[in-house]
Amino acid sequence: MTKTEIAQLCHEFNRLLQINRKQKVSPPWDEAPRWMKDSTINGVEYILRNPGCQASSVHENWRQKKLADGWKLGPMRDDKLKEHPCILPFDKLPPGEQVKDRCFYALVLSLSKG
Repeated sequence: MTKTEIAQLCHEFNRLLQINRKQKVSPPWDEAPRWMKDSTINGVEYILRNPGCQASSVHENWRQKKLADGWKLGPMRDDKLKEHPCILPFDKLPPGEQVKDRCFYALVLSLSKG
């Protein structure tokens, strides 16, 4: 599997979690903006370069990239205002968001071995 194919599956898995949690749902991969795809691909690349890392470092990689791109902490995800409630250190995230990062990590590793 290519890193883009892995990213696409991770993106769709995340959408299912968003639906289940009644959160703002990201568009399907084929309709997602380039920045959203790039963010997911960046996460996949990070894990592939650091297969022994922890979910917390995967989240920190995502958080630092978001901050560098001008995003800030906000009460809900707002793509236009570049606000996101998960721009927090991993240990400050709600347990469900920590699980999402752990699932992303496990999914990338699992699919990369396929």
